[in-house]
Amino acid sequence: MVLTKKIAQFKRDVRLTLLKIGISVGYLLLISQSEKLNLTFEGITFSKFIDEQTLQINELRMIQEVKNKSQAYSLKDEELQRLINIQKKKQP
Repeated sequence: MVLTKKIAQFKRDVRLTLLKIGISVGYLLLISQSEKLNLTFEGITFSKFIDEQTLQINELRMIQEVKNKSQAYSLKDEELQRLINIQKKKQP
């Protein structure tokens, strides 16, 4: 009941908003696999990079969360974000 009320109060399409979050995470997963980065996505804390009120994703914080889980501290945040943006531009 409470969830239904929150969804009704949300100003945008919740499904589309959640899809955008999933796409960003998916692109980072794709990059991890294609570049053989071996990043760990299991057990990431979504609340560290998704605003609870607006459901907006902070991609830089997402990258940092995944890097921390993966103990991949040597990877550059900006480079991973650049690769995500390249993937986004490839899509129609």
